[in-house]
Amino acid sequence: MDTVTNDPATVGSVLSSPGLDELCQKLGAMSLNYIESEKIRPPSADRQADVIILATELYSVGGHTRVIEDIIRAQPDKHHLILMTNFFSHDYQFDLERFTRLGVEVSTPESGDYVSRLVWTQLQLCSHPDAQILVFNHHADVAAIAGIQPGLNREVVFCHHADHHLCLGAALDWVRHVDLYEDFCNTCRAAGIKAELWPLSVPDIGARPHDPASFRRTGSLLTACSGHDAKFMAPYPFHYWTVLPQVLRRSGGRHLHIGPLSDDILNALRAELAAQGVSEERFTHIPWVENLGATLKEHDVDLYIGSFPLGGGRAIIEAMGAGTPIVTHANNMHPPLGSATLGPPGTWCWSSPNELLSIIDSASPEALARHSQRAREHYLRTHSPAGFEAAVRGVRNAPTTGAVAPEENSESPKVDPLAAYLLRAQVRNETFPIVFDLLAEAAQQ
Repeated sequence: MDTVTNDPATVGSVLSSPGLDELCQKLGAMSLNYIESEKIRPPSADRQADVIILATELYSVGGHTRVIEDIIRAQPDKHHLILMTNFFSHDYQFDLERFTRLGVEVSTPESGDYVSRLVWTQLQLCSHPDAQILVFNHHADVAAIAGIQPGLNREVVFCHHADHHLCLGAALDWVRHVDLYEDFCNTCRAAGIKAELWPLSVPDIGARPHDPASFRRTGSLLTACSGHDAKFMAPYPFHYWTVLPQVLRRSGGRHLHIGPLSDDILNALRAELAAQGVSEERFTHIPWVENLGATLKEHDVDLYIGSFPLGGGRAIIEAMGAGTPIVTHANNMHPPLGSATLGPPGTWCWSSPNELLSIIDSASPEALARHSQRAREHYLRTHSPAGFEAAVRGVRNAPTTGAVAPEENSESPKVDPLAAYLLRAQVRNETFPIVFDLLAEAAQQ
């Protein structure tokens, strides 16, 4: 798994492996047999869970944990339990109170090797035979995918959130396979996977006014972006800290970044601002906010530029819900990597810095107002809370929120095959030696 997921040539093209999933299932069956033969009793549960969310890790920032919170809120009448395998034994922290406030218990093994984490996972699942299991595993979490077994629990739903890379569990044919974005759902269906769509949503906080007078109120453009280091650090021909100063120099405006950034990125950004002759005062950094959409509304942000080279899907949806015009990035290696397919037809989208600068030039108050209205309507039509909650609860044909106009079919950005190959080759040359380091380290262990 490490070898494949660290090879950029596989991004967007190698998403599942029936062979690896079958191997995981065999390991899980052996583990269950061990539990039964050794007469290991599952822990007693004070209360039976209706829904168990089986995840690898949770975080204080990013969309992954918030999606899990949204699923819990969609079924307030259900008793939820979160099991974290922490399969990679990472030393990380997250705000446990976010879930205790929702009445949700979070359990994780205190320590142990890979096998003990698998055994722990299955013992926990054995304690709740009537529960629905929602699997949110990271790509290489063997304990999660070996842990689930046919007949062990009432139902297993594989939530395919790790959808750009090879992910264990994506090819299992006995689980319900759920995708959170339409584009990825269609990709899985084209590969022969019986996928269903839970259209990701965010709470509706209302939208900013769509009239031109509400944009560029200071006479210049206020742009914004959000995300943590992982969204920006992947090897790529250009980077956030080199492109953003160009945007500010072209727009003459200000930029707001929401989310934690390392000192390395901030120092690189400040150095490039100075090199471009752009005052550092035109860049504002807010390390964390409770609600991105509300922050965009509060600051009257004119244009939300999605993170790149890796996009943040939930962040794009929050911006659209707030009626903030969006710009997505078409990653030549795989356009959905930059969330290029998330917006409505006609959404501003760029692949090269010059294309982004042209969009900045065209962002008049009138154009911004049009894109604001389209973004809001697309949110209501495609990512409404009512639609998401109905999908989670298993209710079909749920109406969208509000009246919205019909939408034209949206086409994925065109990709130049040669440009895609050259980008994959460049990125692979920069990163593939890491793969051999990983293999050598594994061999020593």
